[in-house]
This record gives sequence, structure tokens and C-alpha cells, in this order.
Amino acid sequence: MKRALMPQARAPLRSGRDKHPLHSVYRVLVCAIAALLITACASVSPPPPLPAGAPADYPNERFEEGRDFQIIDSDVTLKVYRSGRLAKLGHNHVITSEALAGWIHWGETPYAELYLPVTALVVDDPAARARAGEGFESVPSERDVAGTRSNMLGDKLLAAEEHPFLRISLTAQDSETARADIIVADRQSSASVPVTVTVEGSKLTATSSFQLSHDALGLTPFSALGGAITVADEIDVEVTLVARR
Repeated sequence: MKRALMPQARAPLRSGRDKHPLHSVYRVLVCAIAALLITACASVSPPPPLPAGAPADYPNERFEEGRDFQIIDSDVTLKVYRSGRLAKLGHNHVITSEALAGWIHWGETPYAELYLPVTALVVDDPAARARAGEGFESVPSERDVAGTRSNMLGDKLLAAEEHPFLRISLTAQDSETARADIIVADRQSSASVPVTVTVEGSKLTATSSFQLSHDALGLTPFSALGGAITVADEIDVEVTLVARR
């Protein structure tokens, strides 16, 4: 007896869209993660390029070009005074520089990283002495100026060859005061200094006037003739800077 051949049932074919539901979930998760990564990468701006002539370890990663302010102009004035029994034989000195540089972050808690090449300090510029007024009427000779600058940059004071930069880190304490962490000749000190800041669009202007001391900076004032002629401990400081973003 012949048996009828029964057709065998075939499993229905699945298209690529009919894969296991978990595959679809997996694809959605992968796409979502990729989108998040792309968004995160797009929101992080690279730090600005290291400023020309800046210290090799300048922390430019703390700043963002277009958001923060870069110093484009500066005026620093330091006044140091004669002291000792024979002080009348010496001079008060004005030390100036237009080389203060760095970046300023003007956010919820403003901060700044500044640096100044110590060899850019100018001793007793005639125009600066004229602006300084009373107590700076005398005219030091070229030899006096050269000697003062040599002593200032020498190993006993700023040690310019080994420590070419003066460094200042500023952090706002309130709307009128900042903490200044200062590094001079690898010696670190801190001071609270008054700061007045004006921001007009893409321009920031800051001014400060305060007093420091050689002792607070860890420096020993120059002296001669057994201390009969010496530099006083106090240093009057005036700073004006302009920055743009």
C-alpha cells in the first residue's frame, strides 16, 4: 500500500528586521551611548596654545580660548626704598615692567595665572622716576642703575639664571579681594590683595595697589658697608593690566 507523502511544514523565513527583540534593544543602547560620547566630545574645548615665552609648566589647561581673557597689555611698578645709617648716599628705586602675561578666568569664582620674566624688569627708567614723584627726584648714574639691576637679578636675590620667572596665581576671595600665591626665586608666599576689575564686553581691565615685603617673599634686601646702606623691607606695588577674549 502506498502511503501518501505529507508535505513537511517549513519554519517561516525571518527578515533581517525580525531578529530577536534584544538585538533591537542593543542597537538602541549603542546608538544612545555613541550620541552621548559625541556630544561630550563636542562640549569640551581644547586649552589655548601655550603663550609665547611662557614657562614650560604654565597651566594653560585651566583656560579656554574664547571664554577666558588673555592679557594683552600690562604696567607693573615696584618702589623700593633706601635705608640704613648712610641712606642719604643711596637712592630710592623704581622697578617697572610691561611684560606681565597670562590668562584670567572670569566666572563664578574668578582666578588667574600670571607670569613675568624677571629679566624684563627695568630699573630706574627716567620717565618712571618722574611719575613716582616725591622721594625719587635724584638721578642715579648709569653705573648705579647697572649695579642695582645686577644685584637684583643676582643669586642672592632673584637668581634670574636659575629662576627666570616670577609667578602669581590669583583666586578671588570676594568682589574686591584676591588671594595671591607668589613664587619668586622658588620661594612661595601668599598675600591678600585688593583688586578692582571692570569688564566691558570682550575687554577686562584690572588694577591693584598694595604693599609687600622682602621678608614675606623670603628675600633678603641688598645691603652694603655692613648694613650702613641697605634696601628697606617694604615694597610698594602697583599693577594695571588689560585682557581680551
